[in-house]
Amino acid sequence: MNALANGNYSQVKEGLRLLGYKGNLLQENYGFADILGPAYSVCTIPLATFAQDPPSYQNACFGVVMSCPRQKIMNGFSFCA
Repeated sequence: MNALANGNYSQVKEGLRLLGYKGNLLQENYGFADILGPAYSVCTIPLATFAQDPPSYQNACFGVVMSCPRQKIMNGFSFCA
């Protein structure tokens, strides 16, 4: 991650904390099953927020992705499916 992306990531993370996402409701490098893909795989999203503990796809709120190919972003939709 370059310095600009790292700064933006930190600002977004702090903003989410200010909104009340703390502890288990704010997960870094969150792994989740890609249920919409052609084959079962585990994907990772840099930052994810959840409405309640324990975190799951059923209470996912926000997912933060850094610069990546469009297909990888589309795969991220299974994070909240």
